[in-house]
Amino acid sequence: MPQQDQARETPVNEAQPGDVLVTADNTDVVLTKAFKPGIPNGLYDGAVSAKSATGETNHYEVNAICSMPDLPGWPDYDNIYGKSIQSPSEAGRDGGNTEWQLLIKFKGETISKGKQKAPAWAERLAQNLCRKGDFKETTANKDKSTLESKSPQKPAI
Repeated sequence: MPQQDQARETPVNEAQPGDVLVTADNTDVVLTKAFKPGIPNGLYDGAVSAKSATGETNHYEVNAICSMPDLPGWPDYDNIYGKSIQSPSEAGRDGGNTEWQLLIKFKGETISKGKQKAPAWAERLAQNLCRKGDFKETTANKDKSTLESKSPQKPAI
């Protein structure tokens, strides 16, 4: 995997449309429509554009459900899933019909599900959306979080 340009990546809780959320596999993933926070610990109906080094741009609707390690009843993985769309304005218009899904297990394993393989950037984007890895929040900026609540609710599985 090529070196990540982390200096250009914007944490999702600070991002505005047009900001690069992640750079992975020679592709910039740019926020084009803000995510809607949801319960349990999810971000839904966001739109991103994947812009390759060759100039090709594809649009996606993306959803993420972020789990919490070592919490009874919670799954041991984060879940990111999505589908291709023609325009960012289509994000959230039609439910279901997910084309790809990636489960990121806390012990490092990734499981690709769905009709299509998850894009190469999906795992890195999940880290940003779930505030893990390089995107893990520090105590100083934790109050900005849209994913954390005072009493986390168990996800419906």
